[in-house]
Amino acid sequence: MEKIVDYIKQKNGRVVSLIWSGRKEFNFLCLHHIDFSEALGFETYQATPYLKLVKENAVLNEEHLDEIIEKRYFDYSYFDADVQELKKMLNILAEPSGGGCFGPLTIASGIYGIERLLKDIVKKPHIIHKLLNYITSFIKELALRETEAGGDFFWIAEPLASVVSPKIFWEFSGIYLKDIFDVAKVPGFLHVCGQTIKHTDYMVKTGAQVLSIDYMTDIKKCLEMVPEDVVIMGNVSPILLKMGTLEEVHEECIRILEDDKGYDNFIMGTGCSVIEETPEDNVEEIFRTVEAYSENV
Repeated sequence: MEKIVDYIKQKNGRVVSLIWSGRKEFNFLCLHHIDFSEALGFETYQATPYLKLVKENAVLNEEHLDEIIEKRYFDYSYFDADVQELKKMLNILAEPSGGGCFGPLTIASGIYGIERLLKDIVKKPHIIHKLLNYITSFIKELALRETEAGGDFFWIAEPLASVVSPKIFWEFSGIYLKDIFDVAKVPGFLHVCGQTIKHTDYMVKTGAQVLSIDYMTDIKKCLEMVPEDVVIMGNVSPILLKMGTLEEVHEECIRILEDDKGYDNFIMGTGCSVIEETPEDNVEEIFRTVEAYSENV
């Protein structure tokens, strides 16, 4: 697969792909940022039955970080497991399948601590760049392994990106994402949580062919801003999908479809991950609405 936009056109321009849902057009694996941190050798703990975190003071100071980088420890069994799972998906599923992981800035935030990371981006940027370079080197290895395994695309989730300004996003995430997508040599998917309209130009510069946007971002504005060969994916609210009625889900889908009318570079999807225990009928309503809408345009 060379261009996602061409794939969409072959599908008559109506493609639905939800994040973390059983039914979707694109099947992907995503190595969680805490699992990635474990693979890097950082100790974690179970904060709640559902939440695992990296222990505090994983990186004490610059000297400590230099020691970590010099050792270059990595548990490749995490990569091996994902590559094997990707191969299974490619053998079983007809739809395009790809691997991926969380982005370098998000992984760094789990290791370094979010508040401390945001402070040192300003006060000690060279230390943060050291950590980001180190993390990125392993993400590139994962991208190469999953591409060699036959992956159709490479997916990166960088939820922390919208917390920082667009320029900070580019300097401390975007340039590293571009490096990763360049190495992958397959179409890149980039998901960023939150309001990202001001980040859109920099998201395009990463080289990702698909930008997955959150439900709070104006999808029509995004489509107006990006080149024709960059696809916008989104952005039904996962909260509405879980809590809303069928009629509300239907109306939201129609609103989004009206906003993307005339654009070939669009994938209907959720603004973020489908929440556990979301009613299956609400999920199916997205597919029903898109199918019915497509027949009438």
